[in-house]
Amino acid sequence: MSSQDLQVVLIYFAVCTVLGGLAMSWRFVQLRRDALAGAFSGFGAALLGLGLPGLMFLWGGVRPKQLGLMDEVGELDPARKGSFRFERNVLWGMGAFALMWLSLIVLAADTSPSRFLVVVANGMYEGMLIFLVAAGLSIIFGLMDVLNLAQGAFFMVGAYIAWEIFGELDSWRATTLGLGAAFAIALLLAALAGALIGFLVERLLIRPTYSRPFFQIVLTFGLALAITELVKARYGTQGVANLQLGFLDGGSTILMGLFPGTSIQNYWIFMIASGLIMIFGVQYLLQKRGWASSFAPECRIAKWWKRLG
Repeated sequence: MSSQDLQVVLIYFAVCTVLGGLAMSWRFVQLRRDALAGAFSGFGAALLGLGLPGLMFLWGGVRPKQLGLMDEVGELDPARKGSFRFERNVLWGMGAFALMWLSLIVLAADTSPSRFLVVVANGMYEGMLIFLVAAGLSIIFGLMDVLNLAQGAFFMVGAYIAWEIFGELDSWRATTLGLGAAFAIALLLAALAGALIGFLVERLLIRPTYSRPFFQIVLTFGLALAITELVKARYGTQGVANLQLGFLDGGSTILMGLFPGTSIQNYWIFMIASGLIMIFGVQYLLQKRGWASSFAPECRIAKWWKRLG
């Protein structure tokens, strides 16, 4: 694939995703559904469904009959029909995506396709790392109205705990199966340890400050500094040795046919896949399973009782 071919592909996906997002936003508004959800649905369908085929499939699947908006005659009920409008959030979001595609097109014009793929994969990897930290911050703030500035420090502690546990399971790493099991156990125990630390911090430190948000910011910021210094005292300021995972070491050549000579690190692919799984998993639990509506009232009631003494 040449640079010109790559630019054509990017332009095609840019047009399909941005215009598809706007079209599905309009479609969702007409059917009295969330406009922003329609915009992201259209963008995702175009991106994952190779452009127009994905959009056509989504457009055909989102029909008034399936959504229960048809009247007895079989036509769309005028009372349920929304007005033609684009919400400001939709326009801002699609504008941001258009700027992203423009940046990729400019990058593709000034670099080789293989180098372009590596740069994009590295950017997605770095973005997923930031997302994994920011997801916990946003969920806690959304459900509990607590701005936890120590979220990154908790993330760091979990990483070091996983590293310690993985090192203790040295006898397991003789085979590929044992290596994968040791890695999975280290991740699971690190997550449980992080949950325990978060529970203790909320009970002992955060809960008394529910009625004073400013103190929460100061407290969590100071907690982040304290945790950082404790980690430095325990592990020093030099980076620890990377985990030798075998199956995550080295590079992948899954796109060698389109981008000859290109190798993407397996660890990048693992982190990108983990981030995507977390995105859709959190959305499913909070929206489809109703966890947000279940937890949010309990969190608010607890804070209200605390304020009332």
